[in-house]
Parts: sequence; C-alpha cells; structure tokens
Amino acid sequence: MSMAIGHFAFGAAMTTPLVMILVPTVRYARTSVLLGGGWAMLPDFHWASPVASQQLRAIHRTLAEADHDLLILCNFGDGTPTFEAPESLDTDDATVVLANREDPAADPAAVELRPYEAAIYRLF
Repeated sequence: MSMAIGHFAFGAAMTTPLVMILVPTVRYARTSVLLGGGWAMLPDFHWASPVASQQLRAIHRTLAEADHDLLILCNFGDGTPTFEAPESLDTDDATVVLANREDPAADPAAVELRPYEAAIYRLF
C-alpha cells in the first residue's frame, strides 16, 4: 500500500508542474497552493457522525509563500450535509475559484452542500 501511495505522490509531483506550464490558458486562475505547502482535513461534525462520514470532505490547503489559502469542500453522497468552518479559519473574504454547480454558496463559513456538489474557495 505504501509503495502505491509513494508512486502516486511522485507521479503527481512530476505531472503537476508540467500541466501548470503546458496547459493552455483556462478561465480559472492558476494557483501554486496546490503544488506545495501543507494541507489538513478539517475536523467537524461529519467526522463523528456515522451518517455523514462518507459524504462530506473538507480540506484546507496552505502555502507559506502564497497570499491565500484554499478550502476544498466535496459532497460524495446524495444527501445534503452541512459544513461549518471552525473559528480558526477566516472565511470573510472568500471567493469561489471552481465549482461543479452554477451557483455555489458565496460564503463557506456555513454551507449546505447539495448532492455530489464540490467547490474550491480562495481564502485571503
């Protein structure tokens, strides 16, 4: 298992910089926060609840050299789980970077995700 994870991590580390350089311009701004830095799965109710544990994932991604962080929210189920940002996470000036729905929630402080919804927020 650890060899498979190591293989994936090495492949992702080699592919990501090439894609950032070679891919034509897209309508979404590119960000270096995804290339390096620390990330954390945010603890919340969905970790303690057996009902929502398989549906909602929240990842906070940060890079010391960047002027922003990323918050990635994904609902992997057909329910509508609610994400509530911890007080330590400043979501006041958040903007939507990418979403799979036309009208994602503007403020990620408290979001009720629709079935199979995902959104990436830039936190300043």
